[in-house]
Amino acid sequence: MPCIEGQGFHWLKPSLLGNHDVTTPAALLYFRDDDGELELIAIEWITPISSSTQTADVLFGQTFHGPEHVDGVPFDFFGLHVWAQLNNRTGLFSDTNPRISCARGHLDD
Repeated sequence: MPCIEGQGFHWLKPSLLGNHDVTTPAALLYFRDDDGELELIAIEWITPISSSTQTADVLFGQTFHGPEHVDGVPFDFFGLHVWAQLNNRTGLFSDTNPRISCARGHLDD
């Protein structure tokens, strides 16, 4: 997927969608460090929405955010980001991180 503002690049494993195992998130998020190398910055659990009455999942005591729609993703979903590798002043479970700027192409301090 292309860079998503405030989130970075997502590498998604479709077989893990809807999975709630804390050791196997559906997506790994990366962004370029100061040397231009991709660096793991966060992980995300993603649950596709299959009905209009579906409610958001809970993991780590946090309710998944959504419903969300991202251009290029063929389904709406609930998601939970965990900024485990990159400090996020807006919170460990925030959807976005203000340090990530696709336009600048590098992390802000």
